[in-house]
Amino acid sequence: MADRKSIAQEYYVLAVDQKGRRPNDDIGFSAGLVIAGVTDLMASNAVTLAEDRLRVTARLPEELRHLCSLYDYLQEGPNGTTAVYDYLDGKKRKLLIQDIGSSLADEGLAKACRCGLFGRNILYVPEPSYQEALIGLVKEALFQEQRKARDYVMLMLLSEAGVLKRYFPKDQRKVIKAAIKRLEEEDRQEPWARLAARIDRMTVLALRRLWKECD
Repeated sequence: MADRKSIAQEYYVLAVDQKGRRPNDDIGFSAGLVIAGVTDLMASNAVTLAEDRLRVTARLPEELRHLCSLYDYLQEGPNGTTAVYDYLDGKKRKLLIQDIGSSLADEGLAKACRCGLFGRNILYVPEPSYQEALIGLVKEALFQEQRKARDYVMLMLLSEAGVLKRYFPKDQRKVIKAAIKRLEEEDRQEPWARLAARIDRMTVLALRRLWKECD
């Protein structure tokens, strides 16, 4: 059985294809990676959400060192939740992908492969056996009566990245999307609803599920 890693690491492994290539919706993929990273930081209590702002409140845990660039960015000062999308510019995004990919490579869960003109670019290709074992865990969690927040987050991110069909048949995708829709409806009467005008529904739902579980 595969050991569970951070949400950002697992999302990367499942969102890229077997050759390490990102989905066609590159911005959607990158936004998902940032959201996964923020969720990991919140789960570790290194970052908190208060008054619609993300604030660094503790040291970065060693097991999340692959998120150091995102952590440092948030540490520069209080950031509104929409500020995480400023992190999607080329250099910051590239560094985050590199850090996450190399952390997986260090554990033997991915392989660094050079590509592009003169081999200037590096793709981190997940080990097939790990990728298969990981999606097996996510599928198993889907049909458990009590799913953990991290599994909800993962399914939401994979749905938004447009890669659910890679792993789930049509009938299971309907179950997943119905569950996400129910969560959206629950949000309408809660304080989280006021965030909707500032950030997209994926972020609201991901942070809400984590927040609720940690209470």
